[in-house]
Amino acid sequence: AFNVRSKLKAYYEREGAADPVLIVLEPGNYVPIFKIPPPSTTPATRAPQPAKAIRLALSSDSLTPPNPQLQLHLDSLLRALTGSLVQFGPFHVTTLSPSAPAVGETPSDFVIQCHIQQSQTQIKVDLQARQSPNHYVVWARSFAWDDADFDPVHAASQVAFQASRAILN
Repeated sequence: AFNVRSKLKAYYEREGAADPVLIVLEPGNYVPIFKIPPPSTTPATRAPQPAKAIRLALSSDSLTPPNPQLQLHLDSLLRALTGSLVQFGPFHVTTLSPSAPAVGETPSDFVIQCHIQQSQTQIKVDLQARQSPNHYVVWARSFAWDDADFDPVHAASQVAFQASRAILN
């Protein structure tokens, strides 16, 4: 992993300097993280204008029947997804109910609906990103992870990367 990190660093310092996505392999971890680098701030480039924040609401289905372990996975995934999404774009993320924003709050631009299931050996997450208020589906995807290996931070990074690309395009 050390050699891979060294080669990635060398690549992004030279020919990969303009790549739109960075692959990061953090020390002590073998799972790659995909990040969108900040805009260049060299003197030769003018300062970027701040992007308008895109308002996202994360929503999930109620678990029927109730499953405490699966609810813990879902809550962890939603918390990690909130943090991961802001790394990939100009997003303001809430987990409030998208259908009834708090008083004085602007409705969401997009709603990401999350449905989680557990089989004997896997956790499956179905996600949809819908544009508000017309509910047009801009992205839908299913992910599955082995139950024993489920890591909400890694899962959120995968989901956030793909969802943000769809929303920003």
